[in-house]
Amino acid sequence: MAHLMYLLRTAAEAPPWTFVNLLWFAVAPTAMMKRASYCSVVSTAVSFEVANLLDGTVHRRLWEKQNISCGAFYTFNVLVHWVPALLLHVSSRSSLAEEVEAKAFGFACHVGWGLAVTKGTMDLSSVYVEMEMWQWWVLWGVTFATTMAVP
Repeated sequence: MAHLMYLLRTAAEAPPWTFVNLLWFAVAPTAMMKRASYCSVVSTAVSFEVANLLDGTVHRRLWEKQNISCGAFYTFNVLVHWVPALLLHVSSRSSLAEEVEAKAFGFACHVGWGLAVTKGTMDLSSVYVEMEMWQWWVLWGVTFATTMAVP
């Protein structure tokens, strides 16, 4: 029980984007905002995996930080990243301009969260695990590219 309370407290203090974004998706009042959130869901899932390609210890360090098993970590990863990407699909907007607007809005919200939780540095080491700043910039680039490429 103490471990669960620790996880909830740390998530409340600096919530991972996935949790913020899934809540946003649930309450989004417009189709454009749902599409923006969905594109961010997909880009977050991709970036989470790319992080482990940049540094092969990232996922292990995350499950150690959370004091959970490898199996629990990957089960949770699938449930919070990949299941929403598959089940929450929101179709493209009707025009290119509307689609670009939704994707830009989704990325802007993600960046806004990043600025807020890092106090402007965009270094998410305190939210996830320690990585070099160049790796965070690569991941922000992956997030942008993936957000824009979501079909």
